Amino acid sequence: METTSPFFVSVIVPVYNGENFLAQAIENLQQQNYQPLEIIVVDDGSTDGTAEIATQFKDQIRYVYQPNRGPSAARNRGIKMAAGDVIAFLDVDDLWPANKLALQLSSLAANPSVDIVQGLIQEMQPLFTSTTDDAPIFEETSRPYQFVNIGSAIYRKSVFDKVGLFDETLNYAEDVDLFHRAREQNIAKMVLDEVTLFYRKHKHNMTRGKNLVELGVLKAHKKCLDRRRQQGSSSIQALSEVPSVLEYLGQGPVNNNLENKHFTIISNDSWAGKVYDDLGIIYKTPFIDTHLLAPCYITLLKNLKRYLTLPLTFTAVSRYDFFNKEREKRFYPIGLLNGDVEIHFPYDQDEITAKKLWDERVKRIHWDNLFVKFSGDNLLCTKELIKEFDNLNFSHKVCFTAKEYPMFKSTVCIKDCVVEGETIYPVSKKSFDVVRWLNKKLTRNDDF
Repeated sequence: METTSPFFVSVIVPVYNGENFLAQAIENLQQQNYQPLEIIVVDDGSTDGTAEIATQFKDQIRYVYQPNRGPSAARNRGIKMAAGDVIAFLDVDDLWPANKLALQLSSLAANPSVDIVQGLIQEMQPLFTSTTDDAPIFEETSRPYQFVNIGSAIYRKSVFDKVGLFDETLNYAEDVDLFHRAREQNIAKMVLDEVTLFYRKHKHNMTRGKNLVELGVLKAHKKCLDRRRQQGSSSIQALSEVPSVLEYLGQGPVNNNLENKHFTIISNDSWAGKVYDDLGIIYKTPFIDTHLLAPCYITLLKNLKRYLTLPLTFTAVSRYDFFNKEREKRFYPIGLLNGDVEIHFPYDQDEITAKKLWDERVKRIHWDNLFVKFSGDNLLCTKELIKEFDNLNFSHKVCFTAKEYPMFKSTVCIKDCVVEGETIYPVSKKSFDVVRWLNKKLTRNDDF
């Protein structure tokens, strides 16, 4: 479907070993109800069948290969090639709704002073019944949210003339850095209350780990502060701008009903991190993308403060054979506290990074404002362990389970909430009001 418009759009698709996704990404762009498009595929040194897939669309796309230099370099190559006056980016493993470009271009045309039009992001996660990586089936796993993501926005090409290209020294959060520079140049941005990006989570992009991404975000923020200092601002002046910076980036709190913003969640899986992400709050717990089996977790909780003041060490071998078999396929660090509590870091690539982030986050714990969460269907969990959790002396605790346990006060039964020992945060939100839980005030001293 061709659309009469003052804009010609170039869509840049950076790809590295994306043979499982490239054809679907190109077809997704061809199904946009705004046409025609210039589709530029930048192959960043792929070693799989990416080039062969691209050849199938050779008359419909512009394809270029370059040695592997990272996603920023690939996007920059695409920008330099682009003939359009509007630029958009689609990571090869993501998708757009069919009306994305039509919606955003309409807003761009109606607002000549605006240079960036952003939208909301809808996360998609593989169904756990899927057994193949070649044709993963995805489902929505959260409500749409606003956050910095290159693919959720469109940009007048002049933006890159004003703020420069992507910083190729950043392996992560290069989009945060770009938006920082856009704000510094007073680039006008608007946000639509419509989904403009389907962000698909799968094992390949999840193994990068939230920890590495967070380090990238911190580097991007530091670059911004350094630029402000070079312009004569003091550190205090620069930091005073943080709220407006976060608002521009789309990282401010998304729930104004949250009154208690200085809390720490203790969790035996990645649920805690999802809460902080959803509320736009910095991590105030070390339990981010970590996993503890139920026996270790209950041991930890029985003497929480003592354990978390001990140094984190690492072991080459888990006491659980099924983890050792898994780590033969893909290595990840296993931490130890006191030699008897195993903490798995499945999304970290090395022990140094895992320990650095763990130590930093332990310092942020609000011991006077703890909220404790347990996945009661965690591997090796028993009814007796749930009972032990229920009897622990924490003011605010919750245990998610797949079946009813009317004899326990802390359990909340939510069907399909816990899958393979992991609490699915968006599913838990359907039946559990996390903001209401966090707004509760401590009514007694916790014994930990």
